[in-house]
Amino acid sequence: MPVPCVVFEEHHEAFYFWKEAAAKGVLPARGSSLVHIDEHSDMDLPTLQGPMLEPGAGLEETRAFILKELNIANFIWPAVLHGFFSEVWWHREHEATLPYDGSVCIFTTDAQRRAMVWARGPLPPDLQGKPDAAQARFARVKNLSDIRPQYPVALDICLDYFSCNLTPERDPVALEVTAEEYERFKNNPYHLLRISPGAPVSPSVTPENKHLLVFGRSDGRGEGRTATDEEAFARMERFGAWLKDTEMDCRFIGVSLSRISGYTPRDLCDRLLERLSGILKERFSADIRRRSAFASGAPS
Repeated sequence: MPVPCVVFEEHHEAFYFWKEAAAKGVLPARGSSLVHIDEHSDMDLPTLQGPMLEPGAGLEETRAFILKELNIANFIWPAVLHGFFSEVWWHREHEATLPYDGSVCIFTTDAQRRAMVWARGPLPPDLQGKPDAAQARFARVKNLSDIRPQYPVALDICLDYFSCNLTPERDPVALEVTAEEYERFKNNPYHLLRISPGAPVSPSVTPENKHLLVFGRSDGRGEGRTATDEEAFARMERFGAWLKDTEMDCRFIGVSLSRISGYTPRDLCDRLLERLSGILKERFSADIRRRSAFASGAPS
């Protein structure tokens, strides 16, 4: 039977498609295994503005939650807390940290259900059975062959696994601000936008006297890659060989291009996707579709 495969632009969109797959019965409603193939963990904790998404939320509520609360770096643990996954397997080609395999727990700590906490170890007894508390197995593995999921699998692939820009390749974004805010930024070395992590910010005034804050490098270029083109496709073939050998019960596949965020090299993205699509069709008879989680009335 063909395995559904959705290709989307940026990785946090996966949350929506997991919800959709569970709603259709493609994935179990709870307790699947996530196999996360990515140069990045995507396991930051979000700072929620509103409450955690309710288990019974529909697709439109899920889309709104993603737009308001999630980004490409922080969608994995909310997915575990939401109940999608009982296991998370993460593999990256350049493993900078030691392997880990053990229990983790995720829960909210406030009445508003916004403050999310992650910790190693089992869920404390006083939190067991509560709606905003979850426990999962987390395995950070050095080798693809170490991945051994026990439950139906959502295979989650980011193209930057094969070749990643060390500095994202992004076009700069200019936001118009008031003259007062422009001066505050220009004259205050402790302005929040100066000291916060993220893209560099520089002030600019147009000939029409519009006051701008420009985010990102002016040339938009990325710096350095984790792999040459030849290495990237050799990595792809190793990944394909592993898929042929593995016996995991794959029910759903998501592929993030990660091109807009600048992590997948633009000149490689289409070629990587073409080769990966061939591998997924051969191994899983994958039914591959390009989708956006943010298109209202997205096809189902």
